[in-house]
Amino acid sequence: MKLRGIITFLPILFAGICTISVGGFIWIYFGTVVCDAENKCISNWSEFLKLEPNNVGDTFAGLAGLLAFVWLVSAVILQHLDIQQQRSEMKEQSKATRAMAESMKAQIFETTFFELLSMHSQIVQSITLQNSETGMRTEGRDCFRVFYTRITKTYRSKIEKGHTKKDSLDMAYRDFWKDNQLKLGHYFRFLYNIFKYLDENDKVSTHHSKLLRSQLSNQELLVLFYNCLSIDGQPFKEYAEKFELFDNLPTVRLLEKEHVTLLNKRSFGNNPMRTYSDLRHNINKGKEANP
Repeated sequence: MKLRGIITFLPILFAGICTISVGGFIWIYFGTVVCDAENKCISNWSEFLKLEPNNVGDTFAGLAGLLAFVWLVSAVILQHLDIQQQRSEMKEQSKATRAMAESMKAQIFETTFFELLSMHSQIVQSITLQNSETGMRTEGRDCFRVFYTRITKTYRSKIEKGHTKKDSLDMAYRDFWKDNQLKLGHYFRFLYNIFKYLDENDKVSTHHSKLLRSQLSNQELLVLFYNCLSIDGQPFKEYAEKFELFDNLPTVRLLEKEHVTLLNKRSFGNNPMRTYSDLRHNINKGKEANP
């Protein structure tokens, strides 16, 4: 700012020096006394006054025009510098406004995201199941343990009836969805829209997707996995791949170990995708290390 003030002052300084220089020149010139051979002395000012009035006027007009030109140039330069300063200030103000808008946008995103997480948790807690035979009541995330048990039993039943694994899986989830869509429809739609909100927002980071995934229990992930394989769950597959939804999926608990191949590998992120064979191998290896 100090440098800008110095630069702004330079045109005025230049014009002032020119004015003083011209004034000094006039003072010195007209104050000079000239003597002739007869030792008669007369000042230039006296000689100047003997000129025709028109000549005197032209001389002063020329000097005044020169000074006016100098001050005009200085004024133009000052105006140019002022315009540049205004433009610079407007750019800075625009940057500050954009930064404030981005900050507000980020705050709104964060607030909305955590509100969605809270609402998702409320939806999960609102799910209730009651066993018609025992009257036992199950609530919240525990319901997903019951849901996955139902899928498992239906699938095994289809296999025992001689259906292929592919057909058994299709029929098992279709029957499961037919019986439980009233309980799970809102849950799936809301979770899908949270992922959609993340996908459509430029403020999202891996932190947000990890935080959302951390809200899902193992049983929820298992039910979501088979939902993605169903016709109704196809739209969810895109977000499963993009946000590595099944990074924490307990693959050892899948209905069949080969089911991991039914979704794109991107859906599993860094999931080691262990099977029962891997667990048995680790157990045997531990026994050999500790005989």
